[in-house]
Amino acid sequence: MSVRELLRAIWNGRWFVLVAVVLVVAASYVYAQRVVITYRAAVGVELATIDPKVATAAGVQALVSPDITVVTSPAVLAAAASRPGVSASAAQLASRVSASFDTTQHTVNIAADAPTVAEAIATANAVADAYVATVPSEVQAQLADINRQVQDLHTRLTTAQQALAKNANDQFAQADITAAVARYQALSDAQSAYDQVATPARVSAPASTAIPLGLGPTAIVGLGVLAGLVVGLGVAMAHRGLSNRLRTAEEAAKIARVPVLAGLEDVPHAVRAFRVRGLLPVAGRAATPYTESIRELRTALRQSMSLSPHAVVVVTATDTAAPRAFIAANLAASWALSGRRTVIVCGDMRRPEMAEMLPLVPGAANEPGTPRPTLIPNLSVLPVADTPLDPADYLATDEVRARIEELRGSADVVVVDAPPVLAAADATILGTYADGAVLVTTVDKSVRSALEAASERLRVSGVTTFGVVLTGVRGRRRTSYSSSYGNDMGPTARHAAAVLAEASAEDEPAASASASASAPAATADAPALPADAVAEHGTRSGAPPATPWPTRPHAVPEDEMSPIPDLAGDGRGDEVVAGSGPVSSMPA
Repeated sequence: MSVRELLRAIWNGRWFVLVAVVLVVAASYVYAQRVVITYRAAVGVELATIDPKVATAAGVQALVSPDITVVTSPAVLAAAASRPGVSASAAQLASRVSASFDTTQHTVNIAADAPTVAEAIATANAVADAYVATVPSEVQAQLADINRQVQDLHTRLTTAQQALAKNANDQFAQADITAAVARYQALSDAQSAYDQVATPARVSAPASTAIPLGLGPTAIVGLGVLAGLVVGLGVAMAHRGLSNRLRTAEEAAKIARVPVLAGLEDVPHAVRAFRVRGLLPVAGRAATPYTESIRELRTALRQSMSLSPHAVVVVTATDTAAPRAFIAANLAASWALSGRRTVIVCGDMRRPEMAEMLPLVPGAANEPGTPRPTLIPNLSVLPVADTPLDPADYLATDEVRARIEELRGSADVVVVDAPPVLAAADATILGTYADGAVLVTTVDKSVRSALEAASERLRVSGVTTFGVVLTGVRGRRRTSYSSSYGNDMGPTARHAAAVLAEASAEDEPAASASASASAPAATADAPALPADAVAEHGTRSGAPPATPWPTRPHAVPEDEMSPIPDLAGDGRGDEVVAGSGPVSSMPA
């Protein structure tokens, strides 16, 4: 998985991540409010020492015994419990106080735990003071032991001297006297060392602060945020792995068993722009990722339909969420603007949308069953037929088949907007009248099984599927394009605006008097032209222009000539008069 795919997976699963973070952080906050934090304060007690050689010779401790059990003895803890600032009893202090001995520094380190910083500091200092207070008595006990040993040596020496007086050659008595004298000298040196010590123990580093044991509330909540992110990302990735959503173009081609004709980029943005401006994206001159993707689709379809001089293509979808009608309208407009006579058929009789996307020329003839010219040159629209039959039954009649064939003979390209394949039988019926169908599906929304079922249904019905068109593709290659590349209104649109504005200005007085008699009524098949759409195409008059859009060559100034871009790569990008008819028919 690439970094882009990973980031896309995270973005698609952002709600899982958000919910996981909120839940884990909330649990962490509740736990942080209930947890009891224990603080620990430490203090050091330095013990006095004497010359190790003297202590070794005398066979005594180095002045003070480093017995750390004295620190937690009942006497020391009882004395500490009685000090100010200590609220715990001696029994409670037994589980809160600990001690260790540092042999290099000859220091006893005392640690005390308490629920508050102040109590921890007070407890540690109180235990240290109580321990220091017991050290002199311990020194006195050691000094008394030395004195007892001196008395024992005196008795031993007297006995040896008496034995030697009786027998001058008594070797045992002589050896005993020699050892007693040496031992006596060592003990005397130890007594002198003890006498020189004024303070046998002192607090070298009183406790002044305490550290929390474990995590504080802030740290707990912070770890909760990290844990929530990890859990949310895990759930999002697991959901992606278990999801049946369509992910890539490779998957779409493999499932449908047909090529991917194009990946339409930034479709939502194009739809929003159309709703605001009322102008199909391909009708303007601004090069956007979406318009370039539509032209790529047109080129790919021309290659697929290269053997048909007059092509009929059905645009359908796997599900209702795909913007099929919008794509069909832009595809038809793209073909029309490239100089081909194009007719788009409103084949979706259940949920018609095409009449709203392609404003008709005001004042044009409104004969039932005939294509009506739109404000886009070379593009006409065949509205939904008014019939009492069920749509599927009506589309299966010979009348519809004959009408499609008639349109095929009079136009270079016929684009049929059909309902989703799995929603009704309409798409498969219309597909049998066409050269082939285009299947629109959406990345990260359409399920694989829907694409597979739709493709199989078209195949079983004998409908040729040219390929799959993917929507939901984000712009990657054309991020350097901007809406300011070129003018939104090219020469063709400017000339059309001038014609409509001139006709509107000439007929404005008469139009206000006869608008109700001459202007066609808005119907479901031919709705009234929206004001913003009229303004976008160049006319801002309140009354509809009396002159329809010209569909045949007419006099145009030379500066209004505009070349047809050779985006298809067929070398047919000759100059075309704005508003003129088709340059040529579809190649054989």
